[in-house]
Amino acid sequence: MKYVQNIRGKWCVRMVVPSELVEIIGKTELREDGLPPETRARERQAHAVINRSFA
Repeated sequence: MKYVQNIRGKWCVRMVVPSELVEIIGKTELREDGLPPETRARERQAHAVINRSFA
């Protein structure tokens, strides 16, 4: 998946905020840690996080 990354042995969802929205959101990236190591469970949880971020 595009937004799911393994950073220092831990899985997370990382999304870069467009430059036009940085002032509104106050962050340059949105990141949520703590995804499970199992592939299927990680993908299911990542979809929920991504949908929540785009909403």
